[in-house]
Amino acid sequence: MGALINRLTGHGWLWQIEHNGAWHWQIGEYRPGVYLALLGPTNAEHQWQLTLQPGEWFESVPVAIAVTADGFDDAVARLTRYRRAVRRPHPDHIKLPIVFNDYMNTLMGDPTTERLLPLIDAAAGVGAEYFCIDAGWYAEIGEDWWSAVGAWGPSRSRFPGGIE
Repeated sequence: MGALINRLTGHGWLWQIEHNGAWHWQIGEYRPGVYLALLGPTNAEHQWQLTLQPGEWFESVPVAIAVTADGFDDAVARLTRYRRAVRRPHPDHIKLPIVFNDYMNTLMGDPTTERLLPLIDAAAGVGAEYFCIDAGWYAEIGEDWWSAVGAWGPSRSRFPGGIE
């Protein structure tokens, strides 16, 4: 996402590139004003290219642009209306579940059975429907959890009784 707003006139653009892969944006000047280029993967920035044969086609990543004459807040409101209009129906839009994640402000990647059980009970007691053991469940006690990322097997020393 990005925005370009003229603070004097209120005119501007707010944009989002609707893709989680390779993309970039450019703003530049040309004789009558400015330009905005919203781009998918390219050879120069992402070492990606595709040669098309006659009759073949390629669709770039989608983008959304809100254009305003009334400043940043108006651009955000316009893009928000667009996002709401294109959102696909999903049961979570009616009732979002409550999720407790043990990482932030609690275990910080250092879970054990003894540490988790009281947290699980407390989270359930205040209405959490899901409990997420975020980081460190795969690292043995004394092992740096970040260095063990990718092992993805439950730690035996943290959970001697096992964990499912």
